[in-house]
Amino acid sequence: VGAEAPDRFQPGPVLAALPDARLAELPGQEHEADIIAPELVAEQLVAFLREVDR
Repeated sequence: VGAEAPDRFQPGPVLAALPDARLAELPGQEHEADIIAPELVAEQLVAFLREVDR
């Protein structure tokens, strides 16, 4: 989630519903970080996938 995303885009309900969910805040990004800064999103995804692949 972009650290600058409006409150209505905050992931609280999703995190509460998914016990193994993780939150990665991307500094300086808003709601569309996957479009504006895909390299930051990919970096977080790769790190997560490496962890769960063990």
